[in-house]
Amino acid sequence: MFFGSIVLFALVANFVRGKITSILSEYDRQRQTTVTLTAKLNSLSVNETRVSDFIQNLTAALPPSNSSLLLVSQIRGLVSANLLYIENLKVTNLILDQELNHADVGFDVEGSAASVFSFVAQTSSLAPLNKVARLKLTTSASGLRASITLTTFWAAFPVKVPAVSDPLAEVTPDERRLLDKINGLSRPQFLELVPTAESGRENPFGQ
Repeated sequence: MFFGSIVLFALVANFVRGKITSILSEYDRQRQTTVTLTAKLNSLSVNETRVSDFIQNLTAALPPSNSSLLLVSQIRGLVSANLLYIENLKVTNLILDQELNHADVGFDVEGSAASVFSFVAQTSSLAPLNKVARLKLTTSASGLRASITLTTFWAAFPVKVPAVSDPLAEVTPDERRLLDKINGLSRPQFLELVPTAESGRENPFGQ
């Protein structure tokens, strides 16, 4: 009888020890999750305005839908600011990809050489993100004529995001430089545009 009680006590002790170990392990996991969530909440609270601004800047730089009309709007504004004339503005070569979509925006601008060069240099500071795919310069009655094609990009927002319990990842130097570039882009006045009929000033220097 005494031996049976010892065996029973040992079994109960092992069971209780296992339960306690499991409870302590779960407690540590929950405590770490709480610490992580608290750190995220504090970071978001402190940087709420900066996060909101960055989301808007990022959406302007790489919109979730076709960005060609946004770039057209930006081009028109830049043309006006540089006192240029624009014609033959059109969107071509629409390419839909699973990760990164793009289209070409082609046009001709004309004006003084200084204004044309300034315009070309400023296109890289426009949101949405774009690159010069073609540039041809010729002399004209007003100074200089540039035939330009800009490629603009857009991509769908990610469908998978990290778990809320995952720790905040540190921003690498390369990522910081990219963030600074995105935050420095000139955002369009509106992030959604409705197509309108072609309008604009007639080029008095045309043939």
